[in-house]
Amino acid sequence: MRRTYLTTKRKALYLHRSKQFIFSLYKNPKVKNQLDNLIQDDIHWSNTCRFAKFRKRGFRIYKRGKYMSNRDKPIRIQNNREIWYTYKRKTIGLTADCLQCGIQPSIEFQLIHELTHIVQYIENRNMSEVETTRNEIEYAKKYYPDLYNKLKVIK
Repeated sequence: MRRTYLTTKRKALYLHRSKQFIFSLYKNPKVKNQLDNLIQDDIHWSNTCRFAKFRKRGFRIYKRGKYMSNRDKPIRIQNNREIWYTYKRKTIGLTADCLQCGIQPSIEFQLIHELTHIVQYIENRNMSEVETTRNEIEYAKKYYPDLYNKLKVIK
């Protein structure tokens, strides 16, 4: 696997695009206020982790870029993944089963997924993988139609 080092500018762009999409879906002012303050330094951009993750503890102590360690950050994103896969749920009807997609879409899909978990947390709702997966698929439909068209139907 080749290592990809993302510039601060690229991280900011991916985060901005993902936040704008989330804002278009959720009109709750509390969500907008909280996510507006999220910057790329609040994310653990990992070259070695196996999967992205939302950390409730990290979000509660959220310090806007000033953390003791990466483990204190609210979101962890995998930098080097160039594939997209989603949960396989019949209620969604579609799945991305290890689709080759490149670094940018992979990171944006991970961000959409984890930002959706933040919305669920802010709105005090159950963490649902169905909602996160739907949002990833809707994002693909809007910004990456070629990937959207490669999704597999779940029967």
